[in-house]
Amino acid sequence: MTAAPGHSRRTVLWWAVLAVAWLAVLVLAPLAGATEVSLSRALGFGVPEGEFNPDAQILFHSRLPRVLFALVAFLVPAAAFAVAAVAVLAIYGMSRWRGPHTPPATFLLAGITLNLL
Repeated sequence: MTAAPGHSRRTVLWWAVLAVAWLAVLVLAPLAGATEVSLSRALGFGVPEGEFNPDAQILFHSRLPRVLFALVAFLVPAAAFAVAAVAVLAIYGMSRWRGPHTPPATFLLAGITLNLL
């Protein structure tokens, strides 16, 4: 495995492990619950055409949307934290290396952005 420029092999491996774990949760978490759900029956194997399929109803209408929401909701705070960190670094950089042409409104907008987060 060749790492991208600027990334170590360890970083690429770490992201690959996280992606595999995320996919494993996406596949296995909907199958866990109080009621046993058969993945093959939920996908329609062994169920006659037109017959009510409770496994599919439980999996696709109850469990899978909850798992997807939980996985996406976990990513949103991480993205918000990253945006907040960039805003703080921008404010620090502007205050530290303020050029003669930096208007005070720039600091005001950066502060408002940080407060909105």
